[in-house]
Amino acid sequence: GNPSLTVRIGLTDRLATYISGSGTTSLLFRVGVLPDDADSDGIQLQSLNLNSGSIKDSSLNDASLTLAAVNMANVVVDGSAPGVIAITKPNDGYYRSTQSLAWSLQFDKIVFVTNTPTLRLNVGAVTKTLSYLAGSGTNTLIFSYTTIPGDVAINGVQLLPAIDLSSGQIKDVYGNMIKTSLSGFGLSYAGIIVDSIAPVVTRVAPPMAGSYSQRLVFSLETSEKVTVVGNPEIALNIGGTLKSLIYQSVSGTNKLSFSASLLLPDQDLDGVAMA
Repeated sequence: GNPSLTVRIGLTDRLATYISGSGTTSLLFRVGVLPDDADSDGIQLQSLNLNSGSIKDSSLNDASLTLAAVNMANVVVDGSAPGVIAITKPNDGYYRSTQSLAWSLQFDKIVFVTNTPTLRLNVGAVTKTLSYLAGSGTNTLIFSYTTIPGDVAINGVQLLPAIDLSSGQIKDVYGNMIKTSLSGFGLSYAGIIVDSIAPVVTRVAPPMAGSYSQRLVFSLETSEKVTVVGNPEIALNIGGTLKSLIYQSVSGTNKLSFSASLLLPDQDLDGVAMA
């Protein structure tokens, strides 16, 4: 036959089926924990059922079906998978090469990390990997990516809608694997701009050909708009003497102006040269 035990898990009665032990004093019954099973104050044994079977001793005396009182307050059940309840993004702004982008995922229970689970991040047309950084043993995990030269995402970045467990695991204390889906969260971040391509000078416009006695002005064009901090200078060779072209304007554009005032005895009859 198929004897069973009725086990109450939370508010639900489940059947633990007989596995082994005939011919001994110990019988083994087993019931599986299903997803979302929960019993925080301990399971309870309800009854021993014969189900058209029998449990007898060697003299063919039927075993009593009365169960001894067993305190199972510490036999708790939690079959629910941890899930993400909040996502914290990096601050909006511009990120250049070698800067870190970190996202925090908050779960509905404490989780533990094995090896290196990852997130995927679209930076422009390229998918990058955010590696697990910290947080095991808490309810918040941090994933990070460091930008490299060539990364560009002028219209913002986007997280892919799932945690990747191919190179690591995330479980709760009971061994339940997390729910990997991030669907339902806004995963596009238009305010996080990545530009890891350094601007370069694309054109130098010297003064018009002629003789000058007071001031020389050079204009530079760059491959993108730039912001000037401080007072950059360009060295100018005037007849073997180096003078400084001083930055004049205009920050926030791709056109910069540099100038130098001419003083006696400045002279160069075969033309000046930028050093």
